Amino acid sequence: MKNLTKQLGLTPEQQEKVRGPIHDAIENIRAVRQKTLMETNQSFDQALAGLKPLLTPEQQQKLDEFRTRRTARVRSAYAKPSP
Repeated sequence: MKNLTKQLGLTPEQQEKVRGPIHDAIENIRAVRQKTLMETNQSFDQALAGLKPLLTPEQQQKLDEFRTRRTARVRSAYAKPSP
């Protein structure tokens, strides 16, 4: 909002009027980004799961551990509030 105000030279009254639409747009973008990240994660996890028949038992164990660590990282990232 600060950058927009500076670039456009918005008056305080104009700032109040545009604050709502800008806020709504930011929230919509966050929702789309979240959905995209979740879908991307699911697709990648499915691809990893499909590798299992191609691997040795030891490699399958390592893959399971990798997926577990990755899932924890992704969940942690989802839990962080957006700036």
